[in-house]
Amino acid sequence: MELCMLRNVLFCRHDFRAFFFPVLDRKYVFWLYIIKLIDTIGYMKQNSPLADYFIEKGFYHTETNGCINFPFYSDELKEIEAIKSGVGIHDISGYPLMKLTGTDTLDFLHRISTNDLKSLAPYQCTRTIFTSEKGRMLDEVVVFTTDTGVFLIGHEDKNELLEFWLNRFIIADDVKVENLYGKYGAVEVIGSKADEVLQQFFGNGAGEAAKGKVYSFTLENMYFRIINLESVNGLKRFLVIAPLDFIKVFVDNSSAIGKIPEVTLIGDRAYEQYRIEAGMPLSKELCDEYNPHEALLLHEVCFTKGCYIGQEVIARLMTYNKVQKRRCSFVFKNKLAEGKLP
Repeated sequence: MELCMLRNVLFCRHDFRAFFFPVLDRKYVFWLYIIKLIDTIGYMKQNSPLADYFIEKGFYHTETNGCINFPFYSDELKEIEAIKSGVGIHDISGYPLMKLTGTDTLDFLHRISTNDLKSLAPYQCTRTIFTSEKGRMLDEVVVFTTDTGVFLIGHEDKNELLEFWLNRFIIADDVKVENLYGKYGAVEVIGSKADEVLQQFFGNGAGEAAKGKVYSFTLENMYFRIINLESVNGLKRFLVIAPLDFIKVFVDNSSAIGKIPEVTLIGDRAYEQYRIEAGMPLSKELCDEYNPHEALLLHEVCFTKGCYIGQEVIARLMTYNKVQKRRCSFVFKNKLAEGKLP
């Protein structure tokens, strides 16, 4: 009776625990324990490791049930303008950052996600999606390789989920997963002058990094990884990744609290407006309520490779043209009252 009740709860709730239905039928007590654990922590917002650092700097923040948010660092309108005509720095240190090592790493990721990763060369990056057996999305990640391993960067609130999902499928594979939360930090550098800021900070070559490539820079015994992401709405985008203390140095010297003008830290509100206008899905859309067809992410799905988790469902939707909804944008001529849609 308890098992049946738990199954009903799983199917009523719109979260990834529904994926464990087949496991529950087999009555593995260990998986029941894992589900209860994730029920407690899986969807709690994880604060950025830089939160205390920003608070010490005196930036405005809100806190609800232990969750710290930075709606803005200076002025919301100024931050939006910085993205469009200057440079915005957005902290994503709270996003999942996983390091995978072992001889089977790329083959393993190739088998459990949507994109072709076997051909990923050293110091290259791409994107792939982890989907459930039903073809629903768990998370979309940036994958990049270095001389020390393969790294994944996911999205907000997906830390425990992503780590658990990776470890779930490691059986006899030579793969080790290390969660770098709290050890490393990452920021997204966005704007028309993003390359100029990187050039000023790191020197020659930093702002000229080719798209899809991973570059390493050392500055006064501090090392950084820089990735040139795809531009959105004509705005340049880079990821800067480094040990947490090094990221603090970068933020100090590249943002409005440092010495380089026309650069501003970007809070949650300005970034949300930017990403909606740019049509960039984040955790709200990259979830088990949608599949890659509906999220318009088929460019991150390889239809010519072998099986992966969710492949049959995703392929069937394509073959029989059964996609019933898709992500889209709306532009309203008149300003809407907050929380109200026509």
